[in-house]
Amino acid sequence: MAVISVRDARPAPSAVAVVPFLPPLFLPPLFLVAPFPAAPFLGAPFLAAPFLAAPFLGAAFPVLVAPRAVGDRLSFAVDRFNHWLAVDAVTGQVVIAFYDSRNDTTGQRYGTDFYLARSNDGAASFAADIRVSNATSNEHDCNGVFPCVGINYGNQQGDYAGVASYGGVAHPLWVDSRANLDPAPGCSRGIKMEEVFTATVK
Repeated sequence: MAVISVRDARPAPSAVAVVPFLPPLFLPPLFLVAPFPAAPFLGAPFLAAPFLAAPFLGAAFPVLVAPRAVGDRLSFAVDRFNHWLAVDAVTGQVVIAFYDSRNDTTGQRYGTDFYLARSNDGAASFAADIRVSNATSNEHDCNGVFPCVGINYGNQQGDYAGVASYGGVAHPLWVDSRANLDPAPGCSRGIKMEEVFTATVK
């Protein structure tokens, strides 16, 4: 199985499309897995939309089949955004990393954590989400102070995030501002602002 991942970094509700493509002649199917924006609904971060492919004159045309919900379903509204996708070349596992506001304590969904969703069946279903960040980040204010000198409002979460997976081990990468006002000599503002974190998830 060959898989291509596509990034959509727009801060919008998200979905995942699994697109099987049947190349001409008798080659094995190739699968395209791509995130795309979708209409939000309570507690479900993504939709998995399997496709069927019909070869015609050497080309494959995807046909949408019924989408499937992916990720934890929660009884309250959350924001889930800036998703990244990887497919493990050894195991075929589909891994989606994303920011999630389920642990927010501000009441405004400003607090975010980084999560993983994993599928072992080609995105037909996903196991329970895994929280990989060990502290909640607030990219809106500093303990209620807005605007905050420790936040760069023009360049925040998303640009320095991602996920890689190989041999059943996922390596998410994200930024957060848990210590944004801590001193950092040598930085342009003299404080940490945002830091880059990673984790190893087996």
